[in-house]
Amino acid sequence: MPYIQVALQSGDFTPEAVDTLAVAITKAAGDAEQIPDDPAHRASVLLQVLEIPRGRLYSAGSSAGAQAARFVAIQIFSPDGVLDHAHRAELFRAIDVAAKDAGRHGLRAEVPVLTSIVNTEVENGSWGIFGHVSWLSDLAARAGYAHLAPLFAKR
Repeated sequence: MPYIQVALQSGDFTPEAVDTLAVAITKAAGDAEQIPDDPAHRASVLLQVLEIPRGRLYSAGSSAGAQAARFVAIQIFSPDGVLDHAHRAELFRAIDVAAKDAGRHGLRAEVPVLTSIVNTEVENGSWGIFGHVSWLSDLAARAGYAHLAPLFAKR
């Protein structure tokens, strides 16, 4: 049940490429967190695209708009204990591939895509949903985590 923010510079990708990227990241996150592949459970994967105005993304103190690369920054908030190292590594790889695939179509296709991905694990009891504290057992039940089924089977 991750919450994912994807930041990219306006104009670096076509709207269709952004949509394709969002779908691919959603699938990769659901797969990595072992969320059942059905609409009811995959609805727990939330993704927000933040388009940064051209010239307002900086690298080494210079506007990245003038750089020879397109940068995509991804932050994934996931409940602590949901992703092990192997699944996190696979998620990062799948997101990088998805960003590069999305970048092959449309605007500035000749310019390479570089990703920076951060996974922030949210401490148990520190996630609020609908104004209430949610515990890992609550989140596991909502998302249907296959590997954490014992947590919500007893509820």
